[in-house]
Amino acid sequence: MENNITIKDLMKELNITVKELIALRNKAGIIHQKTVFTYEEAESIRKENNIIIEEIQRMSKDLNIIYYGPAGTGKTKSAIEEVKKITDEEYTTASKDYNEEIKEIEKNENLSKNAQKKQIKEIKSQEDYQAYPLVEFTTFHPSYQYQEFIEGISIEEKDGNTYYKVKDGIFKKIAKRAKQNKSKNYVLIIDEINRGNISSIFGEFFTLLEDTKRVFSTEEENSEAVSITLPYSQEKLSVPDNLYILGTMNTTDKSISLLDVALRRRFKFIAVEPDYDILKNIDGLDIAKVLESINKRLTVLKGEDFQIGHSYFLNVNSIEDLREIFEFKIIPLLKEYFHGDWESICAILNQNYQAIEDNGLLINKFNIDDNLFKNNTKFSEKIKKKQICILNLDFSIENLKTVI
Repeated sequence: MENNITIKDLMKELNITVKELIALRNKAGIIHQKTVFTYEEAESIRKENNIIIEEIQRMSKDLNIIYYGPAGTGKTKSAIEEVKKITDEEYTTASKDYNEEIKEIEKNENLSKNAQKKQIKEIKSQEDYQAYPLVEFTTFHPSYQYQEFIEGISIEEKDGNTYYKVKDGIFKKIAKRAKQNKSKNYVLIIDEINRGNISSIFGEFFTLLEDTKRVFSTEEENSEAVSITLPYSQEKLSVPDNLYILGTMNTTDKSISLLDVALRRRFKFIAVEPDYDILKNIDGLDIAKVLESINKRLTVLKGEDFQIGHSYFLNVNSIEDLREIFEFKIIPLLKEYFHGDWESICAILNQNYQAIEDNGLLINKFNIDDNLFKNNTKFSEKIKKKQICILNLDFSIENLKTVI
């Protein structure tokens, strides 16, 4: 009887209540209501408990995530960092593609055909050859199509003949790989996901992204899982729950509120905001405060989607670096945001539009001549207070402090 275990001890071991234990006992098919279980009965209860835990963990997985935010906030970096958590491997390792190695061998003219075959055979003999890469990366754009993402028809010319072949898209490839290797987790990163036509690109697979429609990667079957017959190959394909989809979207391009409701329902959205804590001071100038001040004003005048990310200032080490960033990145971005309206740009940079200094952060491009519109007196009155501004390419740290 030394293998027997009491209800009390089993409850303590599994960290469950009496009610939960009774439910597990019933699931295990144990009819008696004794206060002691045999070893075999306890093992059955433990097994049922583990199944429930696995199910909770499976249902709590965030299989579809979109990182969204303004330009330069590190959305793609966040997605790549998530890869390590999902696959337990660094991004570069998880992304290794043996097929790329094979292509390089085939291109190597210094190797004989036999040497090429030998090296390729060695690669294909590796135990994890069929499992990699664990990560695929693609970028959506307005002309991106279903044929590139799921499958399409490719045309090949050989010996004067035309051949039509079904060509697998990036999603189909990784979905098949994930289904074949259920012990590993796979990740598809879609950069700029909001720039593509989601319904057109995913097609019928859009429905299959839902957790409840996926094939379980465990031995347990999902009665609600759905498979699709592909239009070109006529293959059956489903989406396993060990395939994660991580998307990024720049909110400056398209507001999150304009996204397809169906997309919003299937993805968890994580905001990626500017990180001021990682910015350093330069010659007594608090870069973080400069950027934070600019972003507060942008939020008021344009909205929070138009903030400027911290990545613009990550590699700043001198006043020369700051001049280059403002000349080639910040000012052009603000001119785009405000369509060249210098009055608004001055407001963002905390400069006095009506009294631009000759040696300040912004300076007059030229003084407007009173006779410039001499034959249009009404129009001339309107432009008397107008300033045409440019960045002072020799601005100092003190000039930049006026932004705060």
